[in-house]
This record gives sequence, C-alpha cells and structure tokens, in this order.
Amino acid sequence: MSKFVKKALTFRASSIGDALMGKYFLENIHKKFPEAICGLLVGSRGKMLRELFSAYPWLEVWEVNRRNPFSILRAIRRFFRSDFTLIQYSENKFSAPSKFFARLLTKRGGLAGFEDGWKFNKLIYDKILPFAGEYKSPGLITEERDALFSLGVSAQVKNFSLDFKEDKGVLKKFGLQKDGYIILHFFSGSDSRGLHFLKRREILKAVYGRFWKNYELVLTGSESERGMAVKIAEVAPVKVAAGETSMTELVNLISNSKVVLSLDTGVAHIAGHLQKSLVVLSRCKAFSAWWSPLMYQKNVSVLCDRAACGGHHAGKFPKCLNEIGTNLILSEISKYAG
Repeated sequence: MSKFVKKALTFRASSIGDALMGKYFLENIHKKFPEAICGLLVGSRGKMLRELFSAYPWLEVWEVNRRNPFSILRAIRRFFRSDFTLIQYSENKFSAPSKFFARLLTKRGGLAGFEDGWKFNKLIYDKILPFAGEYKSPGLITEERDALFSLGVSAQVKNFSLDFKEDKGVLKKFGLQKDGYIILHFFSGSDSRGLHFLKRREILKAVYGRFWKNYELVLTGSESERGMAVKIAEVAPVKVAAGETSMTELVNLISNSKVVLSLDTGVAHIAGHLQKSLVVLSRCKAFSAWWSPLMYQKNVSVLCDRAACGGHHAGKFPKCLNEIGTNLILSEISKYAG
C-alpha cells in the first residue's frame, strides 16, 4: 500500500448516521495523512451534511448523482486516482453504478468494499471485507476499523466526537437555558422504524408529567414533520422546534440540552457523537450494530423490547419500539436528569 496518501474517499448512504461513520473513517486517514484530500460522496442531502461537518475544513462532502451529470464530472476531476476508497457496508446490495464509479476513481489496490451478495464484487473491489449484516455486527465501528486495517491504516481515533460551530443565539431564539431542557425526537422518516402517533403522545405526556418542574421539553424534527410535532404537542405545553432550525442550530440545541430522548436516527447519532446524555429507543435490527457499547461508550441508555417481536420484526411501527414501557423510559431519563 502507498506510503503517502494524496486522496481518500468513502461512498456513503445519505443519512446522518452513515455520514458520521464515514467521517470517522476519514478522520483516521486524515490523522495519518493530514495533507490528503478527503472526500465523502453521497447521492443526496449534500447541503445538510456539509453544514453538519462545517467545522472540519479538511473534509469535503460531495453530492454526486446521475440527475446532475456535472457533479460526476467535477468529482472525477477532484478525486481521480484516489489512493484509498471505501464503499460502506449495506444490508442490501450497494448501488452497482456507485461501485463502477469508485473503480474508475481509484488506483489499483486501493478500493475496498463490504460483501453484500453481489456476484461481481470480486471484479470491482481490490479488497472484499466480510459483513454478516446489522443483526450480527458487534458494532459498526469494528467494520470501519477493519476497513482501515485492510488499507494499512491504524485506527488512531478511538472514540466518536463531533466538532461544530457554536451558535449562542439558538437558546435565545427558543427561550431556553443551557442544561434546562430535554429534547424529544419522535421522528425517523419511516413507519418501519417509527412510533405510533398515540405512543408519541403517551411518552410526551409522561415525560412532561415527571419533569415539567425542572425542565422544559423541546420537540425536534424536520420541516415536513412540523405539522405532526404540533399535533403531538397538544397534550402538553412544550416547545416545538421541528422545522425551525438549521443543522447548525440543531447541533447546538443538542449540545446544550440536559438529556436527549430519541428514536435511533440522526438526532440520536449526533447526541452520541457529542457524548451527550442520551436515551435512545432502538429497533431490534439496529440494537447491536448501531448501539452496542463499542459504539457509544458513556451516558447512553438503549431501550428495545426485543422479546415483543422476536428480534426480526419488519413492517410498520415495529413492536420492539412501540411496546417499550413508558415507566422504563422515565427511569432512564431520570438517571441523567435527576
């Protein structure tokens, strides 16, 4: 393997959690080769992810897709003859065009990817890494470290972190005090990893009933989720920040909160990387891979009623989420909020 790396890439799904793992992979390469151009390539949400990583001047986020042919040409110009490229692990077959594009960009010997059942992987990848799926992964940080090792790079960065640009005005915007509020994030973008509307209300009402004397409650979410957040908030006098924050403001809200209660989605991963006190409601599928002790090592409580769906439920509103007891949720929040 090359003793000096000028360019390194990773192809990622366009979610916050996947992008944060890609940042961790590139962070280790940057630590060993600080002059290297490091690129995180995604198919969408590039603007959001660039804002998320705005405190990392060495990390370039590129949105590249066939809808914008010029983005492909610009990426070729920037990253042609990349020394290292990693295609992330995937429960399903990762995009074949992305694999061919990675092969085009990468020097021979430097393209690594995880086994996903596609029979032509051996013709594309220089290094094929085993991946048994999220159910069997001891923690996806181990997959990232295995990928680094395969490319001859040690994982010098041991724990997750997230630098960000401070925005002192966000607390004033919502009338909040540092450590004086609890964030509730009930949205995941999909019913297959979500809570019933009534379950969301049940949890909100219970958390408000327990903590209203000492903490304000803040509901977060995207612009498209604001209407639902407002309806959920009808059962308690809470502040609805959903749809009213930039990514930078959201990260600052999370950083200044006392506790975050969230589904296993982007907000939870941001809180985990910030090492904030976090109670995460996890699906069976994500329980080990995304929330094992290897991933987030302190101030994190992971709740999942795995017995409710036998560890393999698929479909709308999984039982492993929706049958988590409200009293258990309150108990875990109390560990951090008192």
